[in-house]
Amino acid sequence: MQLESLIRIYKLRFKERVLVEFTHSKAAREYRLIPLMLLTLAKNLFKHGNIHKKQDPAKIDIAMNGFTLTISTYNLQKDGELPQGFHGGLVNILTRLEYNYPYRFKIE
Repeated sequence: MQLESLIRIYKLRFKERVLVEFTHSKAAREYRLIPLMLLTLAKNLFKHGNIHKKQDPAKIDIAMNGFTLTISTYNLQKDGELPQGFHGGLVNILTRLEYNYPYRFKIE
């Protein structure tokens, strides 16, 4: 899975100090997702999150419950000043969801 490869790349970059728990159900793993959606969420987590605290690691979870796919991310905010950015990644995800699943998705 591409997401697992991205996590490994960040662990190499930060010399294993990246603390991200990635879980997924077997059914969710076999579900076809919109290209780059998971990678965009993960990149936001790495960019804006504190991913180095052993007692409170970042988390990415993908689960299927019947016909509902749930993708959850959790992370502490980075200490200090946050990069401003243009929120392009999240806007991209929202646009893709609206196009592919009109009225059938929820972002919280």
